[in-house]
Amino acid sequence: MANTRASTQGIYTQDGIILVFPYSASMVEALKDRIPYRFREWRPETKTWWVARKHQGTARVLLLKYFPRAEFTDFNTDDPPRSQNTRRKGQLSRQNNPYAVLHILNTAPASVVDAAYRALSKAHHPDLGGDEKIMRQLNRAYAEIVSTMSQDA
Repeated sequence: MANTRASTQGIYTQDGIILVFPYSASMVEALKDRIPYRFREWRPETKTWWVARKHQGTARVLLLKYFPRAEFTDFNTDDPPRSQNTRRKGQLSRQNNPYAVLHILNTAPASVVDAAYRALSKAHHPDLGGDEKIMRQLNRAYAEIVSTMSQDA
């Protein structure tokens, strides 16, 4: 077990948990093994891990396993601090950048835009258990990118 510092904590947000802990290779490996990549995100600018609400119980167990004195708090606002690119349930908007919503570069060709939209649509479609708000954002982002591409052509 690693030594615990005062900065070891789990901060619950409306969409998951933010983990703050000193570097521990075994903790990072366990986090990657137990939580699928699409439900976790490393944030280098804040040196924190974000884990989706669906897996926050697993994240809590892992944090307590490697850092028994870890503290857990709630972040009590509607807009928790996230990385520069926010990704919350019901709100995929990443600083109003349609390319970021689709997780693609601004220079992506039309085929990549289409593929990204289709893949995200399958994952977030309300008929398949996804979130309606996220689907609306995907649709808006895709429409905006396609209209921009057709204007540029």
